[in-house]
Amino acid sequence: MAGNPAYKKSENKRRWRAKIAIFIIVFLVAVSLKGFLKADISGKISERSKWDNVSSFTVGMGNSASSLFIFQKDPKRAIVLSVGKNSGVSESGGVMLKKMSLAFGAPVENYLNFKNDTSFYIDNISKTYSKFTSWTTPIKIMTTGWGGNDLSTNISRIDALRLWWQLKGIGVNSLISTDLSAIGESSKSLENKKVLSLNTQEYNRSIIKYIENLKIVNEDYQINMVNASGEFAVSRLANSFITSLGGRVTSITGDSNLIQKCILMTDRKSYTANNLAKIFDCDIKDASQSADSGQITIILGNEFARRYFE
Repeated sequence: MAGNPAYKKSENKRRWRAKIAIFIIVFLVAVSLKGFLKADISGKISERSKWDNVSSFTVGMGNSASSLFIFQKDPKRAIVLSVGKNSGVSESGGVMLKKMSLAFGAPVENYLNFKNDTSFYIDNISKTYSKFTSWTTPIKIMTTGWGGNDLSTNISRIDALRLWWQLKGIGVNSLISTDLSAIGESSKSLENKKVLSLNTQEYNRSIIKYIENLKIVNEDYQINMVNASGEFAVSRLANSFITSLGGRVTSITGDSNLIQKCILMTDRKSYTANNLAKIFDCDIKDASQSADSGQITIILGNEFARRYFE
């Protein structure tokens, strides 16, 4: 066989094809890295990672027709909850995140807005999902940004790449889509910034099974919450945030000695403490000498109140 001219010719072709394939891969990687380091996409995609790759990844999408996208790590699944145009959360950027967090009673940390926001109506979401999970997306993310000029987002490139890696194995036919617009049609209370939506419980029931964090559930800390913000509604919102993620709030009290920045007190390092400190933007302090040993105490300040109620 080795002396067969036809075999040698076929073998040479295979070698050349392999060399060409390797060259193309190296070239694409080089171009991608160059774009990743030099591309000017400021204002479109930030470079700071916010995702711990354990908690669910939440993205508020759209403008006039808002939807909430969730990737859940365990069990691994992708979900879209459409809240419609008249839900009271139809905004863009950080304003939409604030209103979605209030509406769902859960932290929504990422936004994704397109100039042509009709793509986020629930009957067209599958097309957007298929586009993002394609094999060309990583190259776009590392060069010009996968959304091009139509995209506005606070999702970092590293988080977008990690999200793509997780979603590429979840086909569009496995995408869970739920239309919550009927709830939003009757929601009027979001206009009042001092209270949560009357429909928050209904929204929250729709989201809680997708954002529950098993690490927080398994660590099972007793969480004491102290409201030192001067805003009564803060207690209810923070309690909803914690319980939605699987935390166990054992006490809620108020403090007339107001503070600005949140303080989290704990006697040991833990995933729960670090995760909650990130969500509430807390300074972590050692509580090993206090009566709260073995527990977590969160003292909420005015900064958190202003973030959601101003």
